[in-house]
Amino acid sequence: MSPDERCVLSFPGGNLDFVWSETTFKRLVKADPEITAAWYDAKSNTLSIGTKDNGLYQFKTNGALQLADKFTSGSSKLPSNHVTIVFQDKTGRYWVGTAAGLMSGAPGKWKNDFANYEVRRVREFGTEIYVLADNELHKSAGGDKWITLDLDERMVEGEIRDFDVDKDGKIWMVSGVITQYDPLSGAYKTFGGPENYTSLYGFRIAVDADGAAWVGTEDKGLYVVDKADALHIDVVLE
Repeated sequence: MSPDERCVLSFPGGNLDFVWSETTFKRLVKADPEITAAWYDAKSNTLSIGTKDNGLYQFKTNGALQLADKFTSGSSKLPSNHVTIVFQDKTGRYWVGTAAGLMSGAPGKWKNDFANYEVRRVREFGTEIYVLADNELHKSAGGDKWITLDLDERMVEGEIRDFDVDKDGKIWMVSGVITQYDPLSGAYKTFGGPENYTSLYGFRIAVDADGAAWVGTEDKGLYVVDKADALHIDVVLE
């Protein structure tokens, strides 16, 4: 990318390799907001950009970038102008997490959940939506009724900073350790000191199509769990 370009994949929740001009973005929004989340809908050619203090912007990308809509706590059901995550499920419905709750649906049909909760991540498995909010994992069939998962606190270490769901429905969480949880059997597997996962500052986890879990840390590089009994580490020291 050129110095002026920004990519959806560079931000939390980023799903596709879509690039836009930072100069054009600032000109259209008439501000210089800090970007905190991004999502690109290739079907409708819509770019969603969440910010720290200015709410959520949506742009049409047919040809030149065009500002299509802006959502703030004062003009919409967005609970806070600090957007933490943007996610779109298989039905096309948006889930916009903020520092004070969740807005979901579509323009004109928005609803709110998790009032005053900091929403960190939204994931989908089948028809179920999973949300990490204020260190608790919640799930719902379509977002109608939320259930808080009763996790064994002994299987995590401190705050849950991120999670993902693999192709088999197992939930992977990163805290002071890496934890795999099977909601069907109730079984846990953890990866910590004995398996050479020694970071206390893991902040992002993603499971790929082959079932490998990738964990980004703030202090010790990138960890990869290829199988339940193997963990590989790539560390770059500065």
